[in-house]
Amino acid sequence: MRISRVQFILVSAVIVVTALALSYVAEVSAREMDLRRELKRRATIEEVNEDLIKEIEQIISHVFEVEEEKKELEEMLLNRARTYRAVTSPTASRSLPSREVQQGEGIHMPLLGKSGFTAKLFDRAFARLNKPDMVGLGEAFVAAEAEWGVNSLALAAIACLESGWGTSQIARDKNNLLGLGAYDCDPYHYAISFPTPEDSITYAAKLLAVEYLDEGGRWYRGDDLVSVNICYATSKQWAGEVVSIMRIIAQAAIDNPSQLLEEAGAGAGAK
Repeated sequence: MRISRVQFILVSAVIVVTALALSYVAEVSAREMDLRRELKRRATIEEVNEDLIKEIEQIISHVFEVEEEKKELEEMLLNRARTYRAVTSPTASRSLPSREVQQGEGIHMPLLGKSGFTAKLFDRAFARLNKPDMVGLGEAFVAAEAEWGVNSLALAAIACLESGWGTSQIARDKNNLLGLGAYDCDPYHYAISFPTPEDSITYAAKLLAVEYLDEGGRWYRGDDLVSVNICYATSKQWAGEVVSIMRIIAQAAIDNPSQLLEEAGAGAGAK
């Protein structure tokens, strides 16, 4: 069958348009594929960026944590050095009786403050001093300081003095390490009983903080051992004896005191 020229032109036009359409579709498909790959690539980059951002945030957070730990350690070192110096160095005051000069600055050291001593240091000292009844109580002294603010070294020394380093009958039978309620007329009878030695330490820390070292307390006479001595113990030598035991514990706990004081001095100077 013969086709006319017009039909030929129409058929040719359809073929050309179809070819162009197919070519355009192929091009669009290719562009779509490229676009999909680009979007996928960018999504991957964004995921990587998000991971990097999270990692950087974690690193920054860790840096801040390390800085805080460093500050806490520096503060602990300074407090430890101050406490050690106070209980081992003679006081500079010439107006004090010679007995108080021998007792050192510790007798007038404010009792509301951080000692810088750790549970490990206390237990090391008790072990080295061969005081087995006190070993293991370091954590209780440190916890009492954290809760009530009473210097843990002073608290430990009071416990050692009042209980004979944990060997007294009151300490063993009643878990009362600090002579709480042990009136002179009949100490054993009136001494308070506690479930554990740790409970007596916590109770004593609260009693000192609220009744002896707070200006509104019933027995407040000042913030140091001399002041507490007035109402806490009948012996006028009590405060000096406490300081002597503080010195014994501190010297047994610290291996290199000169380095401690030097590092603490450098840290204080840096601030």
